[in-house]
Parts: sequence; structure tokens; C-alpha cells
Amino acid sequence: GDTLRFLKIAKHGHTVNRDHSVFISDYIDGMSAEATRRNYMLEVVSFEGQPISVIAESLAGAPISGVIALGTELSESDIRVIQGFGLPTVFIDTFYDVIDANFVDMNNEDAVHKALSRLHKQGFERIGFVASHVDTTNFRLRQDAFFKNMARLGLKVRETDVISVESTYDGAYNDTRSLLQGGISLAECYFCTNDVIAGGASISLNSMLYEESGWYRWLGSLSPSLAVFVTFSILPGVVCITIRITIGNTISAADIPP
Repeated sequence: GDTLRFLKIAKHGHTVNRDHSVFISDYIDGMSAEATRRNYMLEVVSFEGQPISVIAESLAGAPISGVIALGTELSESDIRVIQGFGLPTVFIDTFYDVIDANFVDMNNEDAVHKALSRLHKQGFERIGFVASHVDTTNFRLRQDAFFKNMARLGLKVRETDVISVESTYDGAYNDTRSLLQGGISLAECYFCTNDVIAGGASISLNSMLYEESGWYRWLGSLSPSLAVFVTFSILPGVVCITIRITIGNTISAADIPP
């Protein structure tokens, strides 16, 4: 059969890295199964830290029938360059609304609304946002959706409740730890840009409770004395909201259906 090429592209590695290897592996497994079912061969080619020109040149004259490109770290101009070769192309995990291209991406606005609505129903009003200074389309869309949906729910956003951390697990851990050591005023709960950031941020908070007895007493004086880190994962047809609650020196986690 014909060959499809999957381009696993990590331009800077802040989001496409080993912390995110599980979801990329799931992409590949799904594409491989569907390609086989339709009598196609799936070829996986990885690019790490290489300019878009090198990636584009690899497509010139390639004996392939189509391209699926991981667009997580691609800019609008990158999309246009890859599109320029005229091969049937689909970009996954990104979206640009002014480019004539095929995109497959999650509905960020709806997913964020589901998460914030659930928190609001649980009685939370001071909801913070853990953003990332790493520039990706989905990160921007989720941050925009956070502000839109907070307004839709009639909730105010405090400027100090929007914090920014690195998008890797270790980076989110270290940046959150620095903020905590600086005496940041915690919101009642936080919506995190993605699961990796939520993991690093929540574990950082928990480690502070164990290692800094003074911080533990200070944190315990909050009303309510807890912090909730929320993230969401998307499966076909399912939105799963993961709640990590830190109370005292324990963390509980639960998957809450929409």
C-alpha cells in the first residue's frame, strides 16, 4: 500500500519531550492501527531542534502519499512552509483559524468551561490559572478560554492568581517552588494549562508542606487551608477532570466525570 509519514517535530522541546511521551505514543499507536486497517504504511520521522527548512526539505520528492505533522510547537509560518509542498497534510495538536489547512485539535474552550463549571459547582470562587510562558497555540487558547469562561460564570480573576511556569515537569516544579518560597498568596484552586504542569506544581506544593514547617503553618492559616490543582485529559468522546487536593500534608486525587 501507499505510505503516510508522521512528522514528530520538537522545535524547542518545551512541550514535545519525554514528559509528554505518553500522549505522543498514543497518537502513533492510533495512526498505525488506522493506517494498517486501510492498507497504508505509517512511517515515523523525528526532528528535534532542527529548523523548519530541514523538515520541509525532507518532504521534497519523498515517496509518500500524505503527511501527518505534530503541530504542537509549530508556528503559523511553519505550517505554511510544510503546506507549500502540496502533499495532502493534516496537522494535529494545534489550530490556526486563518490558515487554509487541515487541523485536528481538542475543543479548548469547551474543555476549560467544563472544568471551571465543575469547580464553581463545588463552591470555589477564587480560581487561579497556572499558565506557561512557553508559546504554543493550545496554551494560548486555554488561557484565553480561562478568562472567557470565568467571565461567563460571573467570577473575577485576580491578577496575582495568574502565574506562569515552565511547561516541563521539572520546570513547573522549580518555578512553583520559587513562587511559594516568595510568599505568594494562594487562590482556593488552580486550573493548570496541562497535566505535566499540574503534576509538577502540585508536587512542589506538597514538598513544601513536608520540608518547610514554617510554610506549613503559614499555609494552614489560609481559609480554606487547601489548594486544588486541576487539569484535564481528552480521550475520544470523554473529558476527564483530574482533581488534586492538598490539605495539610496529604494529597488526594480523583477523576471526576463531566
